Amino acid sequence: RETALGQWTAGQPATLEVTGDDLDHLIQQSLDGQQLDGRYFYEIKNGVVNLHLSVPLTWIEGMEGQYFNGEVDMIPKLENGQFTLEVTRVKAGEMEAPPQFMQTQKYFDWTGWLDELGWLPYLNQLDSLEVQDNKLILRKE
Repeated sequence: RETALGQWTAGQPATLEVTGDDLDHLIQQSLDGQQLDGRYFYEIKNGVVNLHLSVPLTWIEGMEGQYFNGEVDMIPKLENGQFTLEVTRVKAGEMEAPPQFMQTQKYFDWTGWLDELGWLPYLNQLDSLEVQDNKLILRKE
């Protein structure tokens, strides 16, 4: 995995297979000792990247001290050479987000955090991307 990651980030041809645990590890390495605000855990299963998270809602006025505890399902895609994340499900506790909320997610750029980690330029250079056997398979040819 480390060899493929080095080749991939150097712009050389490589295939990188990433599990949810790998994704957690790579994010922690990318933070370079910084702490994320909240807790995050990734799983990759059934063609979907599932993010379990607990994050403070300090960015919403009046919600200081409150947390969002839930899950977000995302399907990673390449569209016109650009890496995107399609959010297919948001769940808080046992409640799933209503269809009206899910419609609004089509217009939200979920890749901003990847750009902050410095990953988006590499992801936008991919030739193919798929989720298979509980792994995210990234190919640069």
